[in-house]
Amino acid sequence: MSRKQLLGAAVRLSRGNRGGLIGMIRNVEYGDRKKHQRTYLDGLKRYKNKGVRITIDGVECPEKEWEKIFEMGEDGGFYMGDYVGAEQGCLKEIRFDKVYLSDPPKEKKDKDS
Repeated sequence: MSRKQLLGAAVRLSRGNRGGLIGMIRNVEYGDRKKHQRTYLDGLKRYKNKGVRITIDGVECPEKEWEKIFEMGEDGGFYMGDYVGAEQGCLKEIRFDKVYLSDPPKEKKDKDS
């Protein structure tokens, strides 16, 4: 398919589809992101099976809770991995802790307090 034909198809698609090409691109990006996340989680599982401790916020969580490391919180916080070595070339632990690009939001106090 030539570039002109591809562009024409994209224009027709965008006219006939509410999400248009942008919606289609977002779906592909979402699918790719989920695939990469699954690959990453599979890697964590392999490390855990080899005895490497995996913690989130200082707690060893069940594997079904590991997906939260990809979430961005409403407060702007996100999880960052820290790889802890035992000795040269050996991995002892992988820690995920919530970090913020700036100070975390202050908790709101009640007016009655």
